[in-house]
Amino acid sequence: MRETARRGSGQTFGELRELQRKTFAAIRQPLTPARRLPSRWIDGRPTRKVLAEFIKPNDRLTSFERVEIYSKSYWFRVLDCLYDDYPGLRAVLGERKFYKLRVAYLDRYPSQSFTLRNLGSRLVEFLREEPKWAAPHQRMALDMARFEWAQVVAFDGPELPALTPDDLLGRDPAKLRLGIQPHMTLLELAYPLDDFVVALKKQSGGPQVRSKQRGGRGADGCPSEERAAATTQHDSSGGAPARERFVLQAPSCGSISDADGAA
Repeated sequence: MRETARRGSGQTFGELRELQRKTFAAIRQPLTPARRLPSRWIDGRPTRKVLAEFIKPNDRLTSFERVEIYSKSYWFRVLDCLYDDYPGLRAVLGERKFYKLRVAYLDRYPSQSFTLRNLGSRLVEFLREEPKWAAPHQRMALDMARFEWAQVVAFDGPELPALTPDDLLGRDPAKLRLGIQPHMTLLELAYPLDDFVVALKKQSGGPQVRSKQRGGRGADGCPSEERAAATTQHDSSGGAPARERFVLQAPSCGSISDADGAA
């Protein structure tokens, strides 16, 4: 079957996909320090010449200027998203280093999802691959990125039906298996970063708990604030940095199944 786009367009879907690919390649090029679209294309050719090949100008803007508007909108939006989601990492690195980290990360791993919620999903991976962007605080920065991504997962991750006392009635304890919510994360950290982030938010005057911005109750009936409850254990013996086990908890939420697979 021939791939044909909408009637009268004169382009196949394959050609439209190629146009989209080229346009996004132009938009996602990191902006210059002056917040402008780079003057050179990926292969070194003048960007203005390349864009003129597949983007039409209009009576007010050149091809370059038209694409630059979308490029700025894209970069300002995704940079702001990471700025808001990682206040702790920003405090660890400082504004300038954090900006450079965001640009390098988004250049390596541009947005691939319909929702900006997933934008930082590979930031921990990137910091492991490129620790230079967090120097000289690589360990703390990596732990902070893990901690703050766990917060995103805790509030936006999937939920299972709530566990109630009635669910336990008549169950064989020898076959009983309890599960935790998939949005819960257990972390072993080298620093008490939960206390650090709380203090940071108090200092900045921002909301102390992310869930208070979203409010309400989860689909499992658990208050958002309860899902955010945290327990920590510190071990600072031997003069080493405090080891911390951190878990985002939902005390009254969970799943239940029997070992034989019965619901």
